[in-house]
Amino acid sequence: MTGRTLVILFSGAVLLALTILFAVPLLVLATAGPHRARPPLLRDLPAGFAQADAAFAARIADTFPLGSPESVLVQRLQAEGFGRDLMAADPSDERRMRFTVSESSCTLTWRVRWGVEVGRLATVAGKHDGRCL
Repeated sequence: MTGRTLVILFSGAVLLALTILFAVPLLVLATAGPHRARPPLLRDLPAGFAQADAAFAARIADTFPLGSPESVLVQRLQAEGFGRDLMAADPSDERRMRFTVSESSCTLTWRVRWGVEVGRLATVAGKHDGRCL
């Protein structure tokens, strides 16, 4: 091998190593973030906060009509990835669950709160909000 061939091989090896050192961590960061797919209850909502809030509230009211068993609501929300909302002041008065997702520079939250009488929904409401940088 000549000196020129060695320089070309060494340059190629250095370029490959630098590509791996930078590309792999960027790929890992891009795919391992707090990305969560939106469950069916949250899909196809309008883009604006006010419009999405109104559409989500209507969707919750239609999906879980008053008088429905509480267990149906809880099972569906849990199946779609909603978790207990720790912001609830007094869980005995009103129950709450929420779903939060981070997308680019925004944190979006959907909350469902409900009241129960004898195991059936007496009140139910959905609320959507978010914070963006």
